[in-house]
Amino acid sequence: MSEIETDGQNTEKALIGDIFSCSICGQEVTIIKEGFGKLTCCGKPMNIIKEEEFIDEDEENEEAEE
Repeated sequence: MSEIETDGQNTEKALIGDIFSCSICGQEVTIIKEGFGKLTCCGKPMNIIKEEEFIDEDEENEEAEE
């Protein structure tokens, strides 16, 4: 999860591989596509339980070719 500043407001961005859990029902969500906003379940924000650092595969391939 990373924070991005947009128009003076901090916006959370979920990254691929982040895992969120609901503290009420135990539902877990794994991020497969990046996006902005907050995940909610049972009317409450979900908690991040595992954070992944996004690796841009195209950028990684370019570095390997050099």
